[in-house]
Parts: sequence; structure tokens; C-alpha cells
Amino acid sequence: MNPGIIPRNESIPQELEQQMDLRGVPRHRFLKISEITIKQFCATCNIFRPPRSKHCSFCDNCILRFDHHCTWLGNCVGLYNYRYFVVLIYSSTIFLMQCLYVTVCHFGQEADDTFGPDYGFLDVLWVLSEDTSTVFFFLYCLFLMFAVLLLAVYHTVISLQNLTTNEHVKNYYREGQNPFDYGGLKNCQQIYCFPENLVCRSMIQHDPTC
Repeated sequence: MNPGIIPRNESIPQELEQQMDLRGVPRHRFLKISEITIKQFCATCNIFRPPRSKHCSFCDNCILRFDHHCTWLGNCVGLYNYRYFVVLIYSSTIFLMQCLYVTVCHFGQEADDTFGPDYGFLDVLWVLSEDTSTVFFFLYCLFLMFAVLLLAVYHTVISLQNLTTNEHVKNYYREGQNPFDYGGLKNCQQIYCFPENLVCRSMIQHDPTC
């Protein structure tokens, strides 16, 4: 789905024609967010990006509250689809856990049918050797489960801090300097219930020095 694509201008708006530099590009506007200076104008889309937006080189669009470009989905994750992405990785984790549980139960049932209720460890090994395809399926699900579980934990942690993947990886804010952090509960409420609301502290200001 649409991650929050900002509509682009086909050409530079007329009101900016008086603000061109020597290259014929509008002079940039800069925002200072917690001592980090961010360039707003996107020369590709011919727009001034809102805070937390970024131009994705894969999708060739500016994305609101850009999180990351997901190669699994072939789509950006941003303002409008981040909560659905988190639901996807949580549900995938639960599904893979269920697959592992059912596979273990299957092996136990096979051992019980073959050797009776008093089967031992060697009996289980014999069952595994006779059903190698299911063993490979179990190992495959185990690998995926750990990968998706780590992803789910990671996004839980950055959601509690109201950070995007892009902001966290690039270490945008120093400790205690995130202007969008209002505590774990309010952060999750804003991200998952009211994502369109841009709530921030007074750490965002115009930077006239650039």
C-alpha cells in the first residue's frame, strides 16, 4: 500500500523562481532538529520535504516518516503502512512458532505410533531419520522464526522510543534529544493509532546559518 508518497512537482514552483542559486536550483531551507541540520528541498521531486521525510532511491519518491525500504515487500515502509508492517512481522513470528510446535507434535506422534508411549531418545532419532523432509522444514522454520523474532523485537524497541529505522541506524539524535519521544505509551499510541499526528517538542527550528 501507499507508504506516504509526497506528490512531486513536475517543475520548480513559480514562487521559488526568485530564490534560485547559480545552478538554477532553489536555495535550500534547513531545519535544525536536536542539533542535527536537515536539508528540506528535494531536487528530484521539486518539493520541500516535511520533517522525518526522505527520498527513497529505490522507489524514487519522497516518503512521509520514512522508515526503510523493505526488499521483502518491494515497497517502502513509511507513515501510512508502518503499523501494518509491524503487524505482519508479529503475525509471522506467531505463525512460525505454531509451525515449530505442530512439527514437534508430529514427530512425537510418529514415535508414539511406531514404538508406543514409552519411546526414548533413540526412537525419536530413528523417526527423524525416516522423515528428513520434515526435519528440513523444521530447521527452515526455526531459522525464519529467529530472524523475524529479532526484527519484531527491534521494531518494538524503536517504537517505544518513537524512532524510525532510518533515524536509529544513522543515530540522528543523542540520548534524551529525540524531539518526538514522549514516553513509551504515548509513542506507541501516536505511531499505531494516530500516525498522521506529528507531535514534537520545541527542538525543531529553522536554521538560518546554512
